[in-house]
Amino acid sequence: NRVVLVQNAIYPVSGKSLTIRINDDPSGLNLFDDQANNLPKREYVVKTLRFDDVLPILIARNVKTAMIKIDIEASESFMCESGSKIFKEINIPYIMMEWSSIRSKYQERYQFMIDFFSARGYVATDQSCKDLRIKDWLKNWPGNVFWLKRNYPRQLLCANVKQP
Repeated sequence: NRVVLVQNAIYPVSGKSLTIRINDDPSGLNLFDDQANNLPKREYVVKTLRFDDVLPILIARNVKTAMIKIDIEASESFMCESGSKIFKEINIPYIMMEWSSIRSKYQERYQFMIDFFSARGYVATDQSCKDLRIKDWLKNWPGNVFWLKRNYPRQLLCANVKQP
């Protein structure tokens, strides 16, 4: 009873219809801002929601703290663009995020995420909890980035950090 599946796509605007195409790239999905009338078998129309639209569900389930694992194919910034209330109301000490190799194509989106998390007191780390240098995000960050709240006890989030 602690898991809720929401069958919508996170997007900056709620209620919009978007087409998801299943294709042959590693993720298998792409999101398009158009709605075709005759959809091939590998295309589906989904309704969008803002990440903040999930907040009433979290409140109803008395969620106070959560961890996020997000991988939405270069659209992770939509979570940030549409989720400021959730990040204000819910304690989220840990976010695991795919840091796509196509970040150079969407530099503004990725810079927005860095600014969003930095403004909320997060630090970017690699899988071993080693801090990443913000200025290296475009070329040198690994494929998975872990955003940790700076004021949260690191030993609670990182297996390799020794207790004081």
